[in-house]
Amino acid sequence: MGDGDELWEYKNFSVIRLAHTDVFTAMKKFYDSGRFIMLYGNHNIYLKSKHFVKSNYYQFYDYYNQKTVDLFKGIKPKEALVLKYKENGQKIFVLHGHQGDFMNDQLWFVSMLLLRYFWRYLHLVGFDNPTSPARNLFKRHKIERIYDQWIKKKKVMLICGHTHRPKFPKADDLPYFNTGCCTRTRGISGIEIINGEILMVDWRIAADEEGGLKVLRTVVRGPEPIEKYNSWK
Repeated sequence: MGDGDELWEYKNFSVIRLAHTDVFTAMKKFYDSGRFIMLYGNHNIYLKSKHFVKSNYYQFYDYYNQKTVDLFKGIKPKEALVLKYKENGQKIFVLHGHQGDFMNDQLWFVSMLLLRYFWRYLHLVGFDNPTSPARNLFKRHKIERIYDQWIKKKKVMLICGHTHRPKFPKADDLPYFNTGCCTRTRGISGIEIINGEILMVDWRIAADEEGGLKVLRTVVRGPEPIEKYNSWK
């Protein structure tokens, strides 16, 4: 859902790739099998640049084996994605969600400079960045109201991220879904679509009855049929 790579704070992508080698190894398996689509958000908006993507994401130099290795060669990151349910043609609009946030969209470069050279250091002494919806409750709710207004106008299901708050609509809510956050210690939340149904899941490392660690997938909300969110037509 975008913002996978923190290019605002760390402009050198190779540092990010080295720090998360196991993550990129897993993503490469999906990409090589044709099952990976990369969306960008405000924090990795540099992926709009074809030159930046080609220079950093196509391949990298493996210093251990002393050779150049393909990563996501030929990848074309997208700003948004429209999924279409084959059964009834119903559309689901998927994007990061910063497009409804003035400071993180139109003024993203200013916000990036403030974070890179100002707020990242104030975090160390307890100050939060007021432009971040993840840390500002008022801003988060304001952005989510913008999402609702868009849904009412376009009459299309919406899945995004950006606010870091997992969201699965209740009975009378508009069809706004949010994947949540993958940087919190308690686990990773996500939205899954399987066999015409949508659900919210939680992935985390937990101990089993014998004390061994394993990765657990828990269904938090749903599943609900996608057709349920097509009632306005």
